[in-house]
Amino acid sequence: EVCERILFIFALLNPGIAYVQGMNEVLGPIYYTFVTDGKESEEHAEADAFFCFTGLMSDIKDNFIKLLDFSQCGISHNMNRLMELVRVSDPQLHACLVERDIKPQFFYFRWITLLLSQ
Repeated sequence: EVCERILFIFALLNPGIAYVQGMNEVLGPIYYTFVTDGKESEEHAEADAFFCFTGLMSDIKDNFIKLLDFSQCGISHNMNRLMELVRVSDPQLHACLVERDIKPQFFYFRWITLLLSQ
């Protein structure tokens, strides 16, 4: 309920982005961190999570704007950059992904979500 409210208010304040699938996976670990941090921070968890989510989204919002999907700052470009990083840093993994035709859209958001939850 709290995350829905945060996402709803974010969408109202940012009509150019609105709500896009996957934002809840970005918000979830942020809210969880605040709500489980102790009694004092629990009462402000919603406001703190909204503030942090809004700040983070200001940096990564281009990944959620459909019109930018295939531009230099869109999600497709970033997924291609990720694959290039994997190719350089772990050629064996890259070869395995290519051989099995595993596209970055199948794992990219999961990796980012896991990084946020660590």
